[in-house]
Amino acid sequence: MLEQRVAQLEEDIKDVKSSLRSIEAKLVSIGESVAEIKGKVSQSPTWIQLLIALIATWGAGAAIVAALIRFAPK
Repeated sequence: MLEQRVAQLEEDIKDVKSSLRSIEAKLVSIGESVAEIKGKVSQSPTWIQLLIALIATWGAGAAIVAALIRFAPK
């Protein structure tokens, strides 16, 4: 009776080990994906940088319009 129980436990442990290997492989894959996402996010511009770019674009556009109005033939 005890030998059957031990044999069943050993078989169950094999299944658990197999499942853990599968989970470990998936965790490694998730870790790599997270690292990739972190790299991409760290390269993206901040809100302040985007705001400055927007203001600079509007300023340049306003300067062009002002120059066109000033130097337009009357």
